[in-house]
Amino acid sequence: MITFVCCSWASDIELSGSIPDFIGNWSKLTSLDLIFNNLTGQIPDSLFNLSSLSILFLGNNKLNGALSESKSSSLLNVDLSYNNLVGSIPSWVNGTSLQLKLSRDNYGDYVIPRGSHQV
Repeated sequence: MITFVCCSWASDIELSGSIPDFIGNWSKLTSLDLIFNNLTGQIPDSLFNLSSLSILFLGNNKLNGALSESKSSSLLNVDLSYNNLVGSIPSWVNGTSLQLKLSRDNYGDYVIPRGSHQV
């Protein structure tokens, strides 16, 4: 079993299926980039709560479901655009250091630039 992963990039390589729950156990993961694939299903809540993850790029997939109600303070840059996400926008989007992209999801073109306090 893999116990130490720092960074993972698997962009635009036609990955399919759901994001495995075990990635949420990679406690040293700082960056996860899985954009431009064919990933489906819900985003595991554990990804939003990894204590060392600062970059989470999952845009341009076929992910669905709602966003996690909580996130780690280390998670500063999140791109979930061009998926099929639904639900309400969680309160953590007001983070002062957060950059969030939800373009073309069911949230409209929702982008929060870093340092913004507006919703």
